[in-house]
Amino acid sequence: MAESSSDDTIKVWPPMVWACRWVWKRRGILFGIDIISAILSALPLLDLTTIPNIAIVRALAWVSSHRLLFVVLFVALVLFTITCGLIARLDAPLSSRQLRRRYLNNVIHDTQMSTLKGIPAGLIAESVHLSDIFIPLQFRPNRSYVDYPLSKREFECYRQELKSGLFSHELQRIVFEAEKNWYRKQATDNRFGIAEVWKLLSSSDAVVIQGYPGTGKSTMMERLTLYMALRLSGCQDNDMSEKQSLTPLLLPILLRLGEFAERLKQTEQLTLYDYIMQVLTDMTLPGLAAFMEQKLARGVCLIILDGLDEVSDATLRKKVQAAIKTCIRDHRGERATANALAQQNRFLITSRVAGYDQAAFSDYPHVTIAELADEQIQNFLPRWCRANLCRNQRISVQQGLHDTGIAREVAQHVLVLQTALHENQAVKELAENPLLLTLLVVMQQNSIVLPRQRVELYDVVTRTLLENRNLAKEMAPIPAITALKRLGPLAFRMQEENNSFAREADVMSALVQVIREDQGGSNEAIQQEATNFLNRIRERGGLFVQRSGDYFGFMHRTFQEYFAARYILNNIKVDEARWIDELVTRASRLEDALWREPFLLAVAYQSSENEVIANKILSAFLARMPTDPLPDYVTHLVLATNAVIEAKAGALKAELEKQIAEELLTAYEWAQREQGFKQCEAIEAVMQRWLLSLPKESYRLPLLQIIAQALATSQDVAHQRALLTMLAMIADRLPSCPPALFQTLIPPLLALTGLPAVQDYQPSSHIAPAVDGDVADLALTTLSFLGKAGPAGLLLPSVKQYFQDHPTHLRLLARCSLEAGTLITPVAIPMTQENYQPYATAAERWIKLRDRAKQQVREQYIDECVSIQQTFLDCAEEVIYPTDRHLLAMLEIMVAAPDLPWPQLWQDYLLKQLHTSPSVSYQEVVLLWTLLFPTTLQSLTNIVLRHYMTTGDSRQQSVQRVFSSLSIDLRDWRDLRSLRDLRSLRSLRDLRSLRYLRDLRDWRDWRDWRYLRDWRYLRDWRYLLNSQDLQDLQDWRYLRYLRGLRDWLLIQDIAPQAFFLLSSPEAEQRSTALTILMGCLLQAEEIGKTDTTVLSLIKQAGDAALLAVNDSDPLVRDAALDLLRSLPARTMKEIALVRQIVEGVPDRDRKMCASSLRDASPLDDQAWQELEKGLGSMVPEVREAVAEAMKRKKG
Repeated sequence: MAESSSDDTIKVWPPMVWACRWVWKRRGILFGIDIISAILSALPLLDLTTIPNIAIVRALAWVSSHRLLFVVLFVALVLFTITCGLIARLDAPLSSRQLRRRYLNNVIHDTQMSTLKGIPAGLIAESVHLSDIFIPLQFRPNRSYVDYPLSKREFECYRQELKSGLFSHELQRIVFEAEKNWYRKQATDNRFGIAEVWKLLSSSDAVVIQGYPGTGKSTMMERLTLYMALRLSGCQDNDMSEKQSLTPLLLPILLRLGEFAERLKQTEQLTLYDYIMQVLTDMTLPGLAAFMEQKLARGVCLIILDGLDEVSDATLRKKVQAAIKTCIRDHRGERATANALAQQNRFLITSRVAGYDQAAFSDYPHVTIAELADEQIQNFLPRWCRANLCRNQRISVQQGLHDTGIAREVAQHVLVLQTALHENQAVKELAENPLLLTLLVVMQQNSIVLPRQRVELYDVVTRTLLENRNLAKEMAPIPAITALKRLGPLAFRMQEENNSFAREADVMSALVQVIREDQGGSNEAIQQEATNFLNRIRERGGLFVQRSGDYFGFMHRTFQEYFAARYILNNIKVDEARWIDELVTRASRLEDALWREPFLLAVAYQSSENEVIANKILSAFLARMPTDPLPDYVTHLVLATNAVIEAKAGALKAELEKQIAEELLTAYEWAQREQGFKQCEAIEAVMQRWLLSLPKESYRLPLLQIIAQALATSQDVAHQRALLTMLAMIADRLPSCPPALFQTLIPPLLALTGLPAVQDYQPSSHIAPAVDGDVADLALTTLSFLGKAGPAGLLLPSVKQYFQDHPTHLRLLARCSLEAGTLITPVAIPMTQENYQPYATAAERWIKLRDRAKQQVREQYIDECVSIQQTFLDCAEEVIYPTDRHLLAMLEIMVAAPDLPWPQLWQDYLLKQLHTSPSVSYQEVVLLWTLLFPTTLQSLTNIVLRHYMTTGDSRQQSVQRVFSSLSIDLRDWRDLRSLRDLRSLRSLRDLRSLRYLRDLRDWRDWRDWRYLRDWRYLRDWRYLLNSQDLQDLQDWRYLRYLRGLRDWLLIQDIAPQAFFLLSSPEAEQRSTALTILMGCLLQAEEIGKTDTTVLSLIKQAGDAALLAVNDSDPLVRDAALDLLRSLPARTMKEIALVRQIVEGVPDRDRKMCASSLRDASPLDDQAWQELEKGLGSMVPEVREAVAEAMKRKKG
């Protein structure tokens, strides 16, 4: 296309202008030469007699003799400079290279920043660099007719019959199943990347890319355009995926078809090619249109035609489609042949699925953008967070990658987002859409908490898709209130029928009915309005779409639930009593869970709109809640709790929240008693969510009031234990809770344990130390697991400051560590990666140092150990609470008595603590001694056994708990060795020993055992097998040290006292006694003892357990079952006795107890023969267990 110019313009040869411009850009050099010439011209005027240097005088004399030459040179240079400046200002067409560079720069400028179109007002979403946040999309091949179990003719007939409502039931079922199968197939198969799309372009004139609203069609096209522009400009684009396949590089031309349609309205004869030339001319780059015309003729361009769906008028859209076909036909270039690779322009066309005419471009391959996979979502979250943080700090993303502060913030933001996605399946499914995923992160960026404010998310998404996105694209919006009113009844019916699809005839029928009732009109007008609305909502809404074939549905099931909930709420405004009852009745149904999500959404939405109605709905639901059986009761209670969690904070009555909190604790106690561990897990999970969702700033929260009351109520020990068990199970996941929770928990927990104040937290004065051992142990376990927000984290600064103020004490600790052969430190293993790495490096240094220092502890070894200790302190996140206070106290004693051996001082201190410390610390002191002095256990065990044997001694119960914990520890390791399925740790007898095992984890060099608080961490052995820290632990030193303690304590001499305890009226005493007896039996098996005393103990303990399995207390019953399933079966007499005992177990428990036969370890052939007799037992559980055991002999 020629460029016009005025006749008054001075005509200059273009290359001359370009040369003068090149020179004028370097005019600084010219000015410098001019100045030098002027100076040289003026030199002859100097008085040479005043210059002492002869060489300089001679040079100046030569210049003086050629003065005229320098004057002419000066004048010529000045004139040349002026001339270049004047010519450079003249108009001249840019060179091809300049045009190319400037055009590409414009393209880069227009596409390098992300543009979030349609973000609702009030949400701040600043732009970031597109390459920093873009994640590669994946595609699927478009559907073809052959995927249906019908012929093409039948398919066309079915389309017509379906539209008219005339459809046989059988054909409807077949087609419906075919549609669903196709949809499921799409969800899993045939994903591919942009490279495959590029291959399709090589063999076809164009490729059509389809997608639902928000799937990233336009963003993908902008990213592809940016990539081509950057690479052609000579820049690298390392963030682009599959870039090696995107060849050859083509000049990108990105066009919005909506803008072309507007021009086409004004000029009906406008061709797409002419429009491209107009767009290029409008860029104000003279000569660009002609330049690009040449490139198009050569076939080196990529023409991207984005947004066919933005042409809303059907007639106009057909004209646009025809213009596209003509442009592709006339300007596609030459295709490759067998002999030569010819240049070819490539065309990409994008459109939504809804409203797309499949016949429009039937000759071109079609692909559909796939929903985001989990991997893509996890890739996007840190990229988005990092890009936004770097933008806020005005640094590049590359700089941010190496900034530890930004990395820490990114990890925190990503964790919050991942939690929101994982905690709610509906929110996770929304995140599969790129636009909705971006909305999620923008809402989080704007401090909107998800998933608590999930209903607000759905409201924002609804308004975004129906209103904001259309306004951003200069299309008429669809009022959200209209869509809710018209689609609500349909959503209600689909939800009630448990159906996610609706035929077009049913959709039209529902719309016609709503429009007639709401607005009226003639039948023809109503029908036309229904048709128009369905077309608008499909093509411009994206919320209610043609899901598959001729079936319609909401883009996600959760929006069907949201619209159904809003429909019910609208009806409540008209007939409150009836529709509240309808909603509650549906949500309370036991046979299905269809209406639980709509119930939650209704309460959550109404808590912001009308608090009175929200409270009435929840009150009515609680009144309908079943009280039996336990699973149904817990299911409904969890639903009510979730309603509180998702409601607006403070909107529901405090009495309702208190009622639900009290019932949760009651249900948890009931579930523990009945061993309903699934129900326990459900209550723990919902309680954790509730605590995490508490507002940061509020006064006397109802839930916290109930927790405080339960902790302070010593009269109801069972209730107190249930709450503490629940808190112990979830405590390590609560550090991000608001401060009010810790202000509620820590003071009463300190009081129950009898431990001193921690920083500003004082023990509650109105609560006495717990008399019940389980309560005290669980309180200490909870305190220990609270992490950074609990004592373990609060005390860390003071411990660090202590060693900073007393560096000699750190040196003493280093010397003690080397002499003991165990790295003694008051701090716990850090859990974050950034702190764990230096910790792991220091731990490896320690292992090597310990080996070198075995023979002699030298000063240089102590220096290195001090360095290791300091590294541990520097990267610590918590102390080992409350062991840290003992270590600091023992260091003070060492300083006060420097002449005495430190082992003697420390042992005297620990022995004193056995007499004076709170009973809850007894076991901790015993294990601390075992760790530090494993070869001198006799003096410790003498005192412990004396306390155990002395009736009335205040320490007797504490010793019993030590024996019980050792027994449980031995049982668990036995189960682990035999790969037996471990039972739930919600048993109080298991929980009470967990914290003590946690305290030893660091000093045993066990990596990532995460406090050993739950056997779940042992299901993946990579924590052990891949740990370099364990290379020297082949004998499992942890087990060896505890084995030494067990050898001294779990002796048969303690059995009589345990049998005496079985007659105690206290269930805790009876439970402990049975556990101790189990430990004695397991210890006998561990050391290989098989004499008559062991056989007698098996007989007495088995008989006692048979009586106890019918005990009314679940703790006692649980302990009895543990004993029965742990009976040793090694000799002929033991096996016969155990079989006799197992056959006497009640039917309900026999299968569990038969595991003692399944895990039998016959020592000789006679024992195997005796075991084989069990195959003839009258009890099927015994036969099955023996048969499984006999397989080992055959193997």
